[in-house]
Amino acid sequence: MIRLFASFSLIMFLQVPQGCVSKNSDPPRPVAIVWKDDQATALSIPLSYVDHLDSDSIELLKVRLSDAKISTDILGQYALVDDNIVFQPLIPFTRGLRYEVVYHHDRVTEIIIAEPADRPEILSFYPSIDTLPLNLLKIYIQFSRPMREGTSLAHLTVLEDKDTAKGIFLDLQPELWNAEGTLLTLWLDPGRIKRDLQPNKLLGNPLRQGKHYALQVSKDWTDTRGAYLPRDYTKEFVVTERDSLSPDPHTWKIETTKVGSNLACVIDFPEALDFSLLHHAIHIINEKGFVLEGTIDLLNKERTWRFLPAEPWTIGKYSVQVETRLEDVAGNNLNRTFEKDLKAKEKSTSNSEYIILPLTIEK
Repeated sequence: MIRLFASFSLIMFLQVPQGCVSKNSDPPRPVAIVWKDDQATALSIPLSYVDHLDSDSIELLKVRLSDAKISTDILGQYALVDDNIVFQPLIPFTRGLRYEVVYHHDRVTEIIIAEPADRPEILSFYPSIDTLPLNLLKIYIQFSRPMREGTSLAHLTVLEDKDTAKGIFLDLQPELWNAEGTLLTLWLDPGRIKRDLQPNKLLGNPLRQGKHYALQVSKDWTDTRGAYLPRDYTKEFVVTERDSLSPDPHTWKIETTKVGSNLACVIDFPEALDFSLLHHAIHIINEKGFVLEGTIDLLNKERTWRFLPAEPWTIGKYSVQVETRLEDVAGNNLNRTFEKDLKAKEKSTSNSEYIILPLTIEK
């Protein structure tokens, strides 16, 4: 069935036809790839590739994946646009793959969906430190481009002393991505981390103390344009004892700066804190109660927070406002530990929303 739809913006990729069913002596125009938002969303096939312009003839025109073990037609719609038959698949074509246009069971041309010039990369794994507590709660993966979502765990392998470890991460659907699609949050199973819960008693902790781990990310993962990672990536770490203490802001070292400058305010922590929360849970407040605008950088493997103000510092009293939801890498926040140790004396829990630390800017 032929359906009409709006015309597309075309970028021509010259392909050499391997045959032509047209009775014309002139070679046919090449098939063009239709691009939208940097994705190959359709093929524009000249009418010369078919014998006659009728529904029976067009139904003999198919698009398939080249070199596939089983020849399966790509699902989609065929439509007449000007003097071309435009095939629009249900999902965009995949970068780096070859597709063939088939007529009467004969391949008449092959299309290669080219890889983008800029391929996605993994910029960092967080926590950055390579010695992590037994009760590690989350791992973040930072990508350079928005990635294809929904099948993350299929591209991840965890090795424990070179043997594959199963069930380390929760299979969450939907997956936990930032709005840009560039930061993935992987949760280790909290039910297995907390020792008084049934999953822990049955399956044990996801990680084991003293073991060496390697989180491997397959190069088969593609971004939203269909471009593959250039190589496999690995995050290696060793597991140490359980961390059962909450971070204490009163042990932090705050480095003040000078009036009239745009120098950064720097805070050093005794331990690495949660990568994502460090970008949202610490604020510099001026005397009028307004939050200062500026840029946040994390240094020293998430053990240093640096704030660069948008405007020069002025003389006066400021404060560092820390949200108590801020956690260390084991999920212990400023108010309470992730898992209450019934055998140990813990500091009394609090329901306060903020902890305020003084900051004075002088001449």
